[in-house]
Amino acid sequence: MPILIVYGVPNKTSQKMLDTFERILKQEVSYVSQLGVKKEEVSVFFPEDLKCQVLGEEKIIVFVEGLIEKPEITSEIRKTLAVNLVNKIHSCFVEINLIECFVRPFNIENGLCIGKTNSKGFFLGNTEA
Repeated sequence: MPILIVYGVPNKTSQKMLDTFERILKQEVSYVSQLGVKKEEVSVFFPEDLKCQVLGEEKIIVFVEGLIEKPEITSEIRKTLAVNLVNKIHSCFVEINLIECFVRPFNIENGLCIGKTNSKGFFLGNTEA
């Protein structure tokens, strides 16, 4: 399922705004119907810069990972997703001067394991998506 990794969100952004921003991004991915993804299936992360060097208040970079390669998810659909996310991010952070979005398809044959706790409380790893 899609994973959005967003770098460069301004440090002054409140937790409430981050929560709202996360919901908006998840919804935006789910709006691209060809992906067949529900907003609940999208993960969003805002990694902290461990070097304490932010990109600046003028740049946000987002990577979309985990989109499984399927014939119905064409390059045009990935481009649409990227444009939609960039526009939505700009509507949330109008002061940002540059927003970049990289959509990376994922080939399931390169390896995938999903670990979940089952109904009996056991944690199991599985290679089925």
